[in-house]
Amino acid sequence: MKKEIETPKYLYEKVIKRIERESRIEEVKKQLFIFLMIFIISLLAFIPAFSYFQKEISQSEFREFVSLAISDSRILISYWRELIFSLAETLPVSSSMSALSSLLIMLISLNFIIRDIRLIAKR
Repeated sequence: MKKEIETPKYLYEKVIKRIERESRIEEVKKQLFIFLMIFIISLLAFIPAFSYFQKEISQSEFREFVSLAISDSRILISYWRELIFSLAETLPVSSSMSALSSLLIMLISLNFIIRDIRLIAKR
């Protein structure tokens, strides 16, 4: 004669919750890998973009206008509109946007990486 073992009622719920938690952890690990790859790619893109931005800034007259604005406050107060237009005109927009966009993507992916690591460590 076979004896049926009666399992506690909470055991089924506990097993299902554990399975769901483990499947969620697997999803988080996949997300972590994706965001880690995005972070590495954006870091690799940031390095030449920032180098290009530095080169463009050094070739433009942007530094001279900034140093003029910092050094002589009377000129800044008197000609602030012209100085702002000159700064905007000499700013290397394309290289600054490429450096800033890769930096932004890098920081956003780092935020998700930290979130995913916390979720995995919490388990």
